[in-house]
Amino acid sequence: MYRKLFLLMLASYLSGCAAAFVPATDDPDKKLSQAYELLSVYRPRPARQLIDESIEIYKQQGNTEKLAYAYLVSADYYRYIASDAYQKFTGDPTAFVKPIPRLSIYGVRTERVWAAHKLAEETYKQVIADAVTAKDHLKASKNYMYLSVLYARNDQKRETCDALTGELDQYNLAKAAKPDLNLYVDPANSRTVIDEVEDRKNALKCNEQLSGRGDR
Repeated sequence: MYRKLFLLMLASYLSGCAAAFVPATDDPDKKLSQAYELLSVYRPRPARQLIDESIEIYKQQGNTEKLAYAYLVSADYYRYIASDAYQKFTGDPTAFVKPIPRLSIYGVRTERVWAAHKLAEETYKQVIADAVTAKDHLKASKNYMYLSVLYARNDQKRETCDALTGELDQYNLAKAAKPDLNLYVDPANSRTVIDEVEDRKNALKCNEQLSGRGDR
């Protein structure tokens, strides 16, 4: 009887709006990180609350760059709740749930995913356009990278390739203005941004994507 009562109380606690077992924070970056943790163990309600709080904070700050990322996380939120793992979850109360790999939700599309995706896409494009106008090529390159991540998670290979090309072009412009610029993705192995982008383009067979576009 006591075990059953405990499980019922725990279920109520975990399904509530408060993010149980997650340290309270005013940092919107941490809120988004916590949202992913919560989503991976079937706790969408507190995750949604943290995402919405982050979006509101970034809007108040006028931080368009971070707002774009919050919209990206929001799109992932809708992928999680529409994923096979969520659909098959029984909802039995337990303190130990095997986390869902984030990669397993990529490619899941619903109307709500698309709506959040479009918000992120439009916001990233605005950030990039403003950065290019200001000749802040490094900022433009970084946000092209995030745009490529957004497209990749939505299984849009051609758009991913275009964003990777934009990332590389803007990085090269930044490097031309500052020849000693070398950003390392993996300093221990001397892997630069250029190495990383080229590897991703090769993995996606971006050259084939481009040649296929020209045939149409």
